[in-house]
Amino acid sequence: MWSGITLQDALILADSDLRDFLDPLLDTLLSHGLRVAFLGREERSPQIIQRVGPDLLLLNLNGTDSQAVNLCRELKRSHALHDLPVIFITHRADLHTRIQAIRSGAVDVLSRELVAPELIARMEAQIAIYRLHQRLLEELEARRRDLEQAREVQLAVIPRPDQLVELQQTYGVELSCYYHPSEQLGGDFFDLFAIDRDTMGGFLADFSGHGVQAALHTFSLKTFWYREQNWTNPEHLLRELNEFYRELLPAEHFLTLTLFSLSPRRRRLSVWFQGGPPLFLISGRSGEVREYHIPNTPLGLAERLEVEELRLEMEVGDTLLLLSDGILDSRGREEGITFHERILE
Repeated sequence: MWSGITLQDALILADSDLRDFLDPLLDTLLSHGLRVAFLGREERSPQIIQRVGPDLLLLNLNGTDSQAVNLCRELKRSHALHDLPVIFITHRADLHTRIQAIRSGAVDVLSRELVAPELIARMEAQIAIYRLHQRLLEELEARRRDLEQAREVQLAVIPRPDQLVELQQTYGVELSCYYHPSEQLGGDFFDLFAIDRDTMGGFLADFSGHGVQAALHTFSLKTFWYREQNWTNPEHLLRELNEFYRELLPAEHFLTLTLFSLSPRRRRLSVWFQGGPPLFLISGRSGEVREYHIPNTPLGLAERLEVEELRLEMEVGDTLLLLSDGILDSRGREEGITFHERILE
């Protein structure tokens, strides 16, 4: 009927009050791959229906018995049976009763006088829709599991608490990190690492785009960094990274990066901005906040990359702050100003 959707061995669960109506059609239905089972009055419960697992439920509708309508309402409140299509078959139900049946969650109300080919076509359509919906739910659940596993992998490649402790003890600094992507997977990424016995480094990176594609590139950055890093010439390293992503990234996609090296004993800080967010330096003595930024080109776009080093002096007690643009651009619920503006206040 529909591409990739089969009705073979579909099960129709029918109200036993419809036996006289369906018995003459059983052979025809079977020839269409549709099996029929009947539900007795004492079996009209969501628990039994769920246990049977039909693809379609047929209920008898008349003008006096509201039990079938109430059952349909109950099914629609059930998480497991909410999507099960329900069709009412009626002979004498008035307009009000038919409207109530539709409002209870039924997909259709059909007359007993309907010719067999049309009746079967309508039932096949609802079964096909239901099976397609179930398949989509299964695919979505599989994708959700894959995304969750990918998220766990992405979280595993950012610095672990024990690695931060080791850096703190080695360089005599305090480190605090927070990572929370706005989506299940994202292109934001950061790292902190040792360069030599006197110097540590770090970066805050953001791949353009969102979701899986952007997240996958964070793995390539981690791999490149530990394979190619050469701190004797950071400018050359950034140009190599630029060429790497010019070949790897799709057209018009790019990587923004704020890279730094810090020598606490020498109180030296070097920063390279490649389209990345600004850096804030908070004085431990006065509390003054200074913002530093050089608007250079992101990585992966330009054939010739402009690289410029910013050199700063730090004092004991100073705080170096790096934040992603998602945080900087966010606004407080009450003040209505950006976090960026709040920092500078």
